Amino acid sequence: MKFLKIMSAVFLSVVSFELFLTYSPFVGGVSPVRYDPDIGMWHKSNFHYVYSKDCYNTEYAFDERGLIKNSYSYNPDKQDVIILGDSYIEALMIKNENIVHNSLYREYKGQFNFLNYGLGGTGPTQHLEILKKFPDMRRAQYLIEFISLDEGWGRDLEEVDPGEFGWSNRPLVHLKFSDLDHFEIIKPPSMN
Repeated sequence: MKFLKIMSAVFLSVVSFELFLTYSPFVGGVSPVRYDPDIGMWHKSNFHYVYSKDCYNTEYAFDERGLIKNSYSYNPDKQDVIILGDSYIEALMIKNENIVHNSLYREYKGQFNFLNYGLGGTGPTQHLEILKKFPDMRRAQYLIEFISLDEGWGRDLEEVDPGEFGWSNRPLVHLKFSDLDHFEIIKPPSMN
């Protein structure tokens, strides 16, 4: 009888473990971003993870600045091209060598350092704050901003209503207009 109890316990443990692995609540549950008091959220530094959904299973990594890693070595002797955009530019589900900054680097035969400051769930206001905080603009030769007309402009309420966080539920930078020519930037709320 004791043997039967032990075997039943082992069997149930194995089945339970398999079910946990198959339907784990932790799958994809590690956030690639951290709170930033100036822009809301930014990529974690030196972070590596596998983005896994039904149709893809892709490794991605961020460098020491929180940028999507380049597939080439940064060359300080070359000018930078700053790339801004939302999740289409961040492209965590795409193989690194095929993300826009690495594709442009190949297309321009290594003439510039293409730096990807894309961040999912962002719009033009966030892009401005990212631009003001992170890149060294003295090194920038060009700036490319990608805006999705399907989504990026749909964030209008998120951009101007400090109580609105949109689908991402992330802290965002907001604009407060006194009239069409005057506005102030409202920093994201503290996460404390």
